[in-house]
Amino acid sequence: MKTIRDARAWSRVTSVFGTPRRPRAGPDGYRLWERPAGHQRIDVHRTAQTRLVLIFPKAQAVAWWLEVGALPRDVATFASPTPSEPRGLPLLRSLAGSAPIAFVGDLDPPALVQFVETQRMAAPRVRVAYAGIDDSWLELVEAASLVRGSQLERLLITLDAEERALLPKLERAIDLERLVGPRSAALLRAGRKLEIEGATNPRLYGCEHFRRLMKLIRASADRGSRAT
Repeated sequence: MKTIRDARAWSRVTSVFGTPRRPRAGPDGYRLWERPAGHQRIDVHRTAQTRLVLIFPKAQAVAWWLEVGALPRDVATFASPTPSEPRGLPLLRSLAGSAPIAFVGDLDPPALVQFVETQRMAAPRVRVAYAGIDDSWLELVEAASLVRGSQLERLLITLDAEERALLPKLERAIDLERLVGPRSAALLRAGRKLEIEGATNPRLYGCEHFRRLMKLIRASADRGSRAT
């Protein structure tokens, strides 16, 4: 699926993060690129037979999935705070082979920018699907929260000023509702976000929650690999 609908508007989005030659931290410390003379940190979890590769901007999320034994044996992971950095893409392609690739990240403006830029940089040789927090995730998190007598609202975080300023730029470049769903888009427009920590912390959820999330992620990856 081609996510960017206005290339000029997208260039205004990425300018918030500097340029590949002169990168800078964007909202909430997110980056798109490393300094030319710097190093990219990548944590890889390999499998004997890979049927799916998940990109995580936050390595902690991978550690939690491994902690509860919820990462299937055929799922490899590529965790990097700068997944769209061009120098890491050959490793991603090598790790995946012919397996589908999906991005798993926060529901917030800078994380969505990271996904779209990673998808753009990887194309046309590799398709990267979105499997991060969206309306389907919200339903699962909400259901799991109710089981333990809590509410989704308690997990939401207020967008800071930089994130709020980035959102309208992002909406001019992509179809936000198509990417994350109408409920998630409305949540962002209301100035709220849900991070992967709130949606997957094993101290908040049982193993069944992770199994349902993995089923959802596989379905998203499969749709993305078939999309044109």
